[in-house]
Amino acid sequence: MIGAQWGDEGKGKLIDVLAQQTDFVIRFHGGNNAGHTVINEFGKFPLHLVPSGIFAKETTACISNGTVVDIEVLHAEIEMLEKAGIPLKGRLLISPRCHVIMPYHKILDGLYEKAKGKAKTGTTGRGIGPVYADKVSYNGIRLIDFLNPKQLSNKLTVQLSVKNKIIMALDGKVLKQNEVEKDLFMHFGKIKQYIAEPYPLLQKAIMKKNRFFLKVHRVSFWTMIGVHTLLQQHQRYSLAESTVVRALHQNISPM
Repeated sequence: MIGAQWGDEGKGKLIDVLAQQTDFVIRFHGGNNAGHTVINEFGKFPLHLVPSGIFAKETTACISNGTVVDIEVLHAEIEMLEKAGIPLKGRLLISPRCHVIMPYHKILDGLYEKAKGKAKTGTTGRGIGPVYADKVSYNGIRLIDFLNPKQLSNKLTVQLSVKNKIIMALDGKVLKQNEVEKDLFMHFGKIKQYIAEPYPLLQKAIMKKNRFFLKVHRVSFWTMIGVHTLLQQHQRYSLAESTVVRALHQNISPM
């Protein structure tokens, strides 16, 4: 399911319905800057990170590498689903390779917008741009780092030494490492049980010719080509395949 506009196309509602026909629903892009509200027999669920296909009883939902995760938001969504009686154990997999939106990413997002004045981008202020910038510049922190507290602490020390200088230069309030770690680990404790590398499972599923639903928010033309190539290689087209192929054949570039 590909959103070729700026969101609000109704992707979540379609996925909630069409996931009944698939074995896996996979989120592989974006963060909690977008979301979907699903209303069904279980209640009303505003989701930003957990794939809305989680409501399909026989479907496994994956948050895979490529997605950036706000641990606090993910914690809240998991609690909401659990309280509604939605079974998650063995059905929700979160890749340990997902990069984490840290508190300084959200602070910097807002400070950058303020500094640009009238030329501001108009971001959601949720740290999406800064976390992806850290990912590609080898400054990111991933979920797997939380499984080794000492490693996380060492990485955080380095990052705060850099990020706090930028925050100060832009008249922001600097962060204290002990407070950041305490807050993050409180939320991490809730999602830890769902962290598991999904790729071995997905590879086996491909060999078994299972059905997949790949979900991405706003995409570039090259992302569409990548999805199409992946599906061609495994000859297992998702429900989004006809849309991808049609767009490619018509040379549509949504961005």
